[in-house]
Amino acid sequence: NVRSASESIGTASSEIAVGNQELSQRTEQAASNLQATASSMSDLTGTVRWQGVVRITGDVTVAESARLEIAAGTKVWIAERDGLSKGWNKDWVEIHVRGQLLVEGNVENPVVVARENADEAGSGPKAGGQPSWHGIVLYASRDEAQNRDVVRGMRLEHAFAGLQIPGSSPLVEDCVFRGCEVGIEVGSTTLARLDVIDS
Repeated sequence: NVRSASESIGTASSEIAVGNQELSQRTEQAASNLQATASSMSDLTGTVRWQGVVRITGDVTVAESARLEIAAGTKVWIAERDGLSKGWNKDWVEIHVRGQLLVEGNVENPVVVARENADEAGSGPKAGGQPSWHGIVLYASRDEAQNRDVVRGMRLEHAFAGLQIPGSSPLVEDCVFRGCEVGIEVGSTTLARLDVIDS
């Protein structure tokens, strides 16, 4: 009897340990998701890497000395309203890059940047025929030779101006701009293999 009770306690202890490990992993994932959302609503400093699913609820500024890396396959969902009510347009989310942007997508595994309620593939129609966020603005940096913006394999949708490049010289290739008022607005840059659809 004692042996049977001891084995039952051992089995129960093992099950509790497995349950605790699973709970710990889910808590870490939730914290990671929350951190991605929270960090996206402010000024980014240092090197920040987005991967998986990132939800943007307010304007984002990549500081002059910072770098934002976006991993292949990442889904960046943009809120339809700017929760911070700041920037050029108080209603639309804007992403301003004063430092460096490295988008690491490719044709098979693109980075998708679209409004929050886009379909699973990120290719839903524009909300009411109107753009639902501002877009990404790439500014010239002081050390552009070493910190050149590189945007590869990005599918950007539903923006007023998908990508604005007023004075920098980024490399932009293998990108699709869909459902934007203006797909890409260029000062001087190197562009290769782009699709601009319904923009």
